[in-house]
Amino acid sequence: MDFVRGSVQPEQVSVQLEQPSEQSELKYTAQQIADRYPGLGKGNKPLGEATIRTRWHDWIIQVCPDESLLKDGTLFTQLASDLFDHFVRQCKLGNLKPDTWVDQARKEFAPRFRQSSTLALPQQLSDTVDAARLRAEEQETQNEEQKSGLLAIIQQYKGLQTNLSDEEIRLAKQRGVKKAIAKLTVELEAETETDAQLRQELLNQ
Repeated sequence: MDFVRGSVQPEQVSVQLEQPSEQSELKYTAQQIADRYPGLGKGNKPLGEATIRTRWHDWIIQVCPDESLLKDGTLFTQLASDLFDHFVRQCKLGNLKPDTWVDQARKEFAPRFRQSSTLALPQQLSDTVDAARLRAEEQETQNEEQKSGLLAIIQQYKGLQTNLSDEEIRLAKQRGVKKAIAKLTVELEAETETDAQLRQELLNQ
């Protein structure tokens, strides 16, 4: 039922405003919010909860399009409660038109929207963050295990090197030199062969 402007004087209506809780986010049913505004129903009758859920909700959703900031299931959040109070003061008890109120309320409540959006982390994003944290911890554990294994190999190698005789060390070095020479020889032969082929191609043109 529509509210008829002028049928109720501000002093005839008791608006019981709720103070935001700093410790926990309060939730309200549509009926609890409607009970704050006795006399705002048609013919000065109690306001019906259907008005909160439909017509008035249609106005506050224009101010804050993110439904998750206004409702938690069937319950209204503290932010929604404050928007309803503001709507009543400005439009139902005041002379402001709802369209004008929407524009003004957007500016006035903008900091609240940003704060609520930051605090109300979507569950899906929260789960993603938790999964990433677990993967990072698992990877860190694997890295530590691999690091420990590598350090053990290095220590083992140092121990073997200490136990080698001078002749064994010299022999190991010569084997390394032989491998290096063989590798370089293959590279030089391939380079020389390729160079010769390319020169021959140029001469044949």
